[in-house]
Amino acid sequence: MVSLRQTSSLLEPDAPMWAQRFAQRLDKRYLLLWPRSPVRFWNVTKANLPDPTDWPNSMLYVSDVKKLAVSDGTTWRDAMGNAI
Repeated sequence: MVSLRQTSSLLEPDAPMWAQRFAQRLDKRYLLLWPRSPVRFWNVTKANLPDPTDWPNSMLYVSDVKKLAVSDGTTWRDAMGNAI
């Protein structure tokens, strides 16, 4: 994972402000790719599932059926591949 110290060391001392802000945001983006702690999923009920076509390759927790669900781009599916 890239740390703030690592990203800020990539910058020249007189780097423009936009470059400094960009370097500081890198940490937040990479933290989602390589978390250091458990990830909390968005909780939703089956009745309130969002449109899976808007969330391809996304995961959430369906609280009333107690399952994680992944959008395949057309349907929300559980770990066994069954539609939720």
